[in-house]
Amino acid sequence: MYSVIIQNHNMMKEFQDYYPLFVELFQSGNAGCCEWKEFGEDVTTALPGLTDLIEGKKQWRAVVVRSLNLEEDGSYDYSTTNPYDYLLNSRKKILSKNREQFGDNDSDIFVPVEESPVPLIRLSQMLGGVPSPELKFIPTIIRDEDDDRSVPRKIFKPEQSEEDRAKYNELVHKYDFDGVAPSEVIFITLKNAEPKSIREDTKAKCVIRKETEESTDFCRRNRYAASTRFLVYDYFSQGKIQKEADMFNFWTCVMLMAREDISPSSLQAYRIYNVKASFNLEDMKECFQDKVEQLRGCKNYIEREIRSEIERRMSDKHPAPPYKMSVPVSPEMVDESGVRVNYESFPFCPSSMLEEKKMWKALRSGSEKSLKHIYIQSERALDESSVAVRSYCRYEDSDIKNVDKYDRREMELELSNTFDDIIHMQTELSSIKNRTNERSEEAAKEVVGAMNERMEKPIAGCIGVLLLAGIILSCIPGALFIWKYGYGSWKGIVFSVLFMACFLVAAVLMLLWLKKRNLEQSIDGYNEAMRKNVEELSFDMSRFAEFVSNIVSHCRGRNYLMQLEAKKFDSESDIPVLQLHLRSINKMLEKLSKWTESYHITLIEDTASDREYHLNYGIRPQSNALYTFETGENYKIPLNDQGDHVYSPFRFIDGLNLEREEIFNDE
Repeated sequence: MYSVIIQNHNMMKEFQDYYPLFVELFQSGNAGCCEWKEFGEDVTTALPGLTDLIEGKKQWRAVVVRSLNLEEDGSYDYSTTNPYDYLLNSRKKILSKNREQFGDNDSDIFVPVEESPVPLIRLSQMLGGVPSPELKFIPTIIRDEDDDRSVPRKIFKPEQSEEDRAKYNELVHKYDFDGVAPSEVIFITLKNAEPKSIREDTKAKCVIRKETEESTDFCRRNRYAASTRFLVYDYFSQGKIQKEADMFNFWTCVMLMAREDISPSSLQAYRIYNVKASFNLEDMKECFQDKVEQLRGCKNYIEREIRSEIERRMSDKHPAPPYKMSVPVSPEMVDESGVRVNYESFPFCPSSMLEEKKMWKALRSGSEKSLKHIYIQSERALDESSVAVRSYCRYEDSDIKNVDKYDRREMELELSNTFDDIIHMQTELSSIKNRTNERSEEAAKEVVGAMNERMEKPIAGCIGVLLLAGIILSCIPGALFIWKYGYGSWKGIVFSVLFMACFLVAAVLMLLWLKKRNLEQSIDGYNEAMRKNVEELSFDMSRFAEFVSNIVSHCRGRNYLMQLEAKKFDSESDIPVLQLHLRSINKMLEKLSKWTESYHITLIEDTASDREYHLNYGIRPQSNALYTFETGENYKIPLNDQGDHVYSPFRFIDGLNLEREEIFNDE
C-alpha cells in the first residue's frame, strides 16, 4: 500500500540524516513525503502538497512521525504515561463541563463536538474523519398508571444535540479535501522514557488497579478518528552514542511501518504500542563493511573522472569568439557637389532684378532638392542596415565552442561596457531626416539682400548718362569764355571732359564690381551652410553606423553566451554532478561511521580490493542505489515472535516488535 510520511519542519531535518533507509521505498514509488504545518486549520494549509501525492491512488496510509522535543506547538500538556492523552481533555475536566452544562451528577462523561486546539487531534480528524456526535442519555422515571401497585422505573432516553450535529457538519465540511481518505492513520511518537527500573516499579505499584477507564478511553475523550493507530518509541538519555542507536532504530521502525501492512490483530484500535526493531549485528557489520568499500571505490572513481575532465577541459580550451563587427552604412553616397550654387551664372550687371531673383530661386531649389535627395538616400541606407542587423545577431549552433570562465567573465564585462555606450549614443544621436537648417535660411536671406543692392543695366546706363551730361554742362561756361574772349585752350576743355568721363566710368564699374563681389560672398556663405548640412549628415551617418555596430555586437555576444549556457558540454556539465556525488559519498561515510560507533561495530579500514567500482552519476543521490544498503531484496522477519511476519529490505534487520503498552491511571 502506498504510504505518505507526514512530519513537521523540524522532524524533516532529522529525517534527512536517515534518508538512506528510505531510498528504495521512495525510488519504487511506494511512498511519498509531506510536510505538516501544525498551525494549519484545514488539509490545504496543514498538509500542502498532499493532494498531489495521493492523486490516482486507490488506497494509501498516513504515517505521522513526531517527536515530543521537536513539536512546533508544544504548549499543550499531556499525560506522563500517554503522549496522545492531552490534559485539557481529561475525565475530570470533561465531567466538570458536563455538570456545568447539564446540572446533574452523572459519573458518565459526555464529550461534545468541538474543534480541538491541539494540532495532532486536528490532524487525526482531517485524515481519518471527524467522530460522530455522542448520544446523551437522559434519565426518565416511568410507572404503569393503570396499576397502583406498580413500582416506578428509571429509563434512559438517547438524545442528540442539534448544536453538536451542526458543529459536526461544519467540521466535516471544513476538513474535507479533494482526494481519497487514508485507509489507516498511524501515529509514531518519539519520546524520552523513564529508566526501566523506575518504569517497572511504577507498574508494580499500579498492578492491582490495572488499566482504568480513564486511561483506556483517551481516544473517545480526545476525539481521535477511529482509523488512527498509536505507536511510541521510547529512548533513554544514556549519551550521544546510545541516542544515535535509538534514532537509527526509530527511523528503521518508521520505514517498516510505512512499507508493510500490519494485521489488525497485531495493531489494534484504541490501544498504544511500543515499537522496536531488532538487529543482527553480524549481518549489520557485513552490510556496513560492503557499503563502505563500495563508497570508497566509487569515491576513487569519481576523483579520477574529475581529474580527467579537468585535463580535457584545459586541452579543449577555446578563446572568446570574435563577436564584434562593423556594419557599413554606404558612406560613398554622401556628395556635397550637388548642393552648391555656382555664382558664375550671375552677370556682372543684371538686365533685370526680377529675372536674377528667378534664377536664384531656381538654383536654390535645385540645391535643396539635391540635399533632400541625400537625406532620402541616407534614410533608405539606414533602414536597409537596420533590417540587415537581424542576420548578424545570431550564431549557428555549430559555431558555439566552449569558453573558460575567465574569458567568459571578460566577455561579459565588454558586453556591459558596449551596452552603456549604446545608451549614451542613443541620447546624443541626432535624428536623420530632411530638416530646415537655420544657417542656410539666414544665408539665403543674405543672398537676396545682396541682390537688392545691385543695379540693373538700364539704371546704371541712365546714371552714367546723367553724370556725363553733368560733366559736359559743367564745361559749357569755360567753353563760352574761351569763345567770347579768346583766352584759354580748347584742348584743356576736351581733356578735362575726357578725364572726368573716364573717372566716372571707372567709378561706376567699381561700384558694380563691389556689388557683384558682395553677391558672390553671400552665395559662398549659402554654399558653406549647405556644406555644413552635408557634413553633419555624414557625421550622423558615421555615428549611426557605430551605433548599429554596437547593437549588433552586443546582440551577437549575448546570443553566444545564452547558447553557451544552454548547450551541454561534456567537459563542463559532468563536473558539478560528480562533485555533488563526491559530497554525498562523504556524508554517507560520516553517517556509517556514526552508526557503526553507536552499535559498537568495528570495520576494517583500507581493505585491499582489486574490484573496479563504477557509478551511474546520471542518477541523482536521492534516487541512487549507492546511498542505501541493499536494493531489490525482501527478507522475511518475525513480527512479535507470535507467528506473524513482515518483510525487510535489509538483511541486518532481525525483527519488528509491537508491544502493547499498559496505560495506568496516574491520578
